Amino acid sequence: MTLIRKECLLFLIFIIQFCNCDDWLEPLRSRLKFVNELDKIPVQFFEFAGSVSFESNFKLLEEEDSSILVGSRNNIYNLSLPNLQEVREETIKWNCRPEDEELCYLKGKSFEDCQNFIQVMAVLEQSSLVLICGTNCYSPICRHYRRKAEGGYEVEKQFRGRGYAPYHPSQNSSFLYTSGHLYAATVADFSGMDALIMKDQLRTEQYDFRHLNAPNFVSTLEDEDYVYFFFREVALEVMNCGKSIYSRVARVCKSDEGGSHRFINRWTTFLKARINCSVPGDYPFYFDEIQSTTNFFATPGSNQVFYAVFTTPENSIPGSAICRFSMDDVLQSFDSDFQNQESANSHWLPLAPSQVPSPRPGKCNNQSSSLPESNLHFIKNHCLMEKAVSSSPSMPVFIRSSDSELLTKIAIHPGVSDLHGNLYDILFVGTNRGRVITILTSSDVPDIRTSEVLEELQIFNPTEPVLSLKIVAPAGPSPQLIIVSANSVKAIHLHKCHKKLPDSVLGCRSCVSQQWPYCAWDMVSGTCVEHHLWSNKTQLVQAENECPTQLGDQWGINFEDELLDEVGKTERVRDKKELSFEMVENYTKELILEQLVVTSEVTEDPHFISVNLVLISVATGLVSLFLGFVAGLLASRLCANKFSQLGKSSEDSVDGVNISTFNKRRNTNEINLPINPNTQPSTNDAVVDIPAKPIKQGKTSEISKKVKRMYI
Repeated sequence: MTLIRKECLLFLIFIIQFCNCDDWLEPLRSRLKFVNELDKIPVQFFEFAGSVSFESNFKLLEEEDSSILVGSRNNIYNLSLPNLQEVREETIKWNCRPEDEELCYLKGKSFEDCQNFIQVMAVLEQSSLVLICGTNCYSPICRHYRRKAEGGYEVEKQFRGRGYAPYHPSQNSSFLYTSGHLYAATVADFSGMDALIMKDQLRTEQYDFRHLNAPNFVSTLEDEDYVYFFFREVALEVMNCGKSIYSRVARVCKSDEGGSHRFINRWTTFLKARINCSVPGDYPFYFDEIQSTTNFFATPGSNQVFYAVFTTPENSIPGSAICRFSMDDVLQSFDSDFQNQESANSHWLPLAPSQVPSPRPGKCNNQSSSLPESNLHFIKNHCLMEKAVSSSPSMPVFIRSSDSELLTKIAIHPGVSDLHGNLYDILFVGTNRGRVITILTSSDVPDIRTSEVLEELQIFNPTEPVLSLKIVAPAGPSPQLIIVSANSVKAIHLHKCHKKLPDSVLGCRSCVSQQWPYCAWDMVSGTCVEHHLWSNKTQLVQAENECPTQLGDQWGINFEDELLDEVGKTERVRDKKELSFEMVENYTKELILEQLVVTSEVTEDPHFISVNLVLISVATGLVSLFLGFVAGLLASRLCANKFSQLGKSSEDSVDGVNISTFNKRRNTNEINLPINPNTQPSTNDAVVDIPAKPIKQGKTSEISKKVKRMYI
């Protein structure tokens, strides 16, 4: 039976291999090949790679005129722009002190953890004096480095960095150096439980969950009077209903110098409020965990705004959103009512204005040490505001839902003008899958319906998340986007007007249909150019209806209008509220078709219309049915012949014993020997042991019964 099954299976495989359907699938394979070639288009970038033997833990620290400073494991690198070449004479090496390294091992940490990861850097005096802080094997230390005249740096001062730098790079922290002070948001103990916001000796209340409750700090920004800290934390006001994570914005006054007596080293202006990014409705859908923010920037109406990235909790539906916020809304939130909880089991409720002391706590005061203790006690117990900071507009400007990809970091190039003077904000967003997404939204009226995905680039491996994004020289002739992961620093150009694809030429439509505000088509030279570099813009166009009627004549290429129309339909289908990660992947492949005509590898039109697909599907189905019927018929006949031969041969023998011969011997009640001693036994006769004497009648009948059962 096993042999027969193998023969039938081999026969079927032979039929399938012999009757292949390559001719039917060739147009579809041409289409797939056309798309796959687009995936191989290289992204032009510069790279500074870390060590291959250990994780470098890169962190972007500072930008200078022509270089960036990157912290790493035991090193601070000075990378020149735009090619990210290491300036070796400017590299600072800083290893842990031996006694700190030994103590780190005694605390149970590994060799990989017991290193000095540089986390804080600030320029103090016009590039000649810099402040640098590192983890120093779980014993944070800060140093002042002075730049030497002959190049390089030397240590001028060293002091404890507890409260300024984290104990390990995995502990989220943030810092800002402004007005001669270093503002740091980090943890101040080995276990990471003592979270604080600190300036000099001023700090938040220690182990007071009303101030900070297991925070993850994201960024630190400033305006004229205040310093703002963005973080996510466990929300104390809803602990009676279960654990929840809320996004927060906290602020302190730059002029805050602490209070009097027991509040001498405590903030007198620390307030915090919830920051809300959600899809509005009767039952809003919240993106509760803030991940990154842009810097504050002014809109055309002179209002200060910023964008922020939010995600859903880990145990929720995976999703990310980008919301835009106005500083006017932030200030209104800090001017709202204070929240109060009467007892541990009470709800948090707004405090009556009559119970708020005067002057109002949280306002800047040049003499904070002279504030009455009633004010200081009040702000210690009532630092949470009632009104949350709502996004403007109320709907996120971009939403992405995916089972594996979340947005992590954001950078912005605000107020980019197109050829006609329209202003756009271009958002560059990193993901936890090593990609950078470029999003276009209107500066005047940002809205999810008008936001467009311009480009999606795979910068790092899918297992390597984007940790930092920064635009350098945004006002220069060639701005760059710096992208940082744990083991690599890369730089790409923002303007991609001259980007060329293999075996293709950028036509007018493919230039302007990318919708990059940077790019326009030069009617004279027939090239895609950066319009902001041109003083005479009369020969430039930035709309498809302004393109020449006959495209590609100067190269001898015929643009298919049907292909371009289908690409336009693909663009109009985009709705960023409902796109999944897989849908965006397919959309990206379709979008790149705008930039291609037909490659030399595709002999037929790569545009695959629906009629052809239907005809090929029907024809392939009919052929498959016919081949299946023929294969089954032949296989059944072959198997039937094999079974008939097996049945015929088994009629006369069972397990090698000749039944007819055995019956003849049974009738004589004995085992007959051959008459002639020279005669050889028949090949059908079984070899039987000859007993010493004739078999008795009783035993003969028993053998007969056994043989009958075997035969049946």
